[in-house]
Amino acid sequence: MIRECNCEEQQKCVDEMKGQVQQCFDDCWGKVASNPEELKQCYVKKEYVVEDMLTCLQTNIESCVEGGERKMIPQADIREIINNGEQKIQSTAQIFMKTFTGGKELLQTAVDVGSCMKDCFMQKNAKSFCFDEHKCQPLIEPREANKEIKKCLRHIEWKKEAGELCQCSEKAGVENIGDFCKMLERMGSVVQHQH
Repeated sequence: MIRECNCEEQQKCVDEMKGQVQQCFDDCWGKVASNPEELKQCYVKKEYVVEDMLTCLQTNIESCVEGGERKMIPQADIREIINNGEQKIQSTAQIFMKTFTGGKELLQTAVDVGSCMKDCFMQKNAKSFCFDEHKCQPLIEPREANKEIKKCLRHIEWKKEAGELCQCSEKAGVENIGDFCKMLERMGSVVQHQH
């Protein structure tokens, strides 16, 4: 068992993690992506999507306690949670690549950069995570978290965002993704009409 973080501690750690993710993105893009700086800017322009997603999750998942309240919760293995998340993303990307051959280069770049970022993030936290230093953890119940992740993905309109990223990438010189972008655009506009 471990103490559940108060919301101030959680905010400090999330802010620190956001900074690490940003540093890792800059490092990994140069190492992994063979595409020009112009394409990198397409991803940089969409940074707010990750911020919005994290903010939405923080708001909706009651993962911290207020002020001096003290509550003990089962300890989770943060590394295992991150590894499982990466595996889910990788397998979803593989399915997409088999289905839509046109988007392969774009998806492969995203997967490679993402994988590098995960390794970089783990390295930055090799000794301990920010939560370890505060001797606390956020409360993350997998079933509840999955529900909230789906809700937040709808909230940030990820299909619309993905469609715009795809169009930007096509303009930046990624070839053979026109059909893939059109499909994402259609998916995005269907979601918008449902709101």
